[in-house]
Amino acid sequence: MPQNNLGHSRETFESWGRVNYHLLQRVRPYIAGRVLDAGCARGGYTAALLNRECNIYGCDLFFWPEWSRIVGDHFYQADLTGLPFVDHSFDTVLSFSVLEHVQSIQRALQELRRVCRGRLILAVPNCQLFSEMGWAGLTFHHWTDQSHVHFFQRGTLRTALVEAGFEIEFLEPFGTIRPEILLLTSLGVPMLVARGMARLLQMVPWRRRYAPLLLAVTKARN
Repeated sequence: MPQNNLGHSRETFESWGRVNYHLLQRVRPYIAGRVLDAGCARGGYTAALLNRECNIYGCDLFFWPEWSRIVGDHFYQADLTGLPFVDHSFDTVLSFSVLEHVQSIQRALQELRRVCRGRLILAVPNCQLFSEMGWAGLTFHHWTDQSHVHFFQRGTLRTALVEAGFEIEFLEPFGTIRPEILLLTSLGVPMLVARGMARLLQMVPWRRRYAPLLLAVTKARN
């Protein structure tokens, strides 16, 4: 069975491939033409976009049986640093929660740049740390995931993308973490009630927001 460069097998990543529909909704206006989902895992995003008649293909280091239940000939088994596509094959390249697992970021980004003639849409874990997290004895799970070899903050991601030949349209924190749920449930509040209270607290305008992802939409420079 293929392994990544840290020696992990596919079973290490059985949770990969889940679709974040809020993320998909945010980037949908930027997806056009012939699309590659690079690091597609089970093919969740590929399937979601295929259902909307998008001309999309997926590739991943591992072979996933789920591919045959979607559209088998839309998937390729390949390393991100050696994609089996000719130059400028795709108008849009997606890569969600992949780059943090790759040893050579620049090799991977250069390969994505090679096959991309339009936009690269990229999401990685947001590894910005806040002092109050330390005082609380908490950290983002990204820091404890042994399959992660790179830890991005906004500046480091921006630098890597620009050096690889991409022009950034926007780069923003994305998603919401609700630490209120942990506080409320620790005080004995039932989970269902805690979730409702946390949603209300999200509306407080001065509340600090903790985002689990960094989302970048970029254009390949000519």
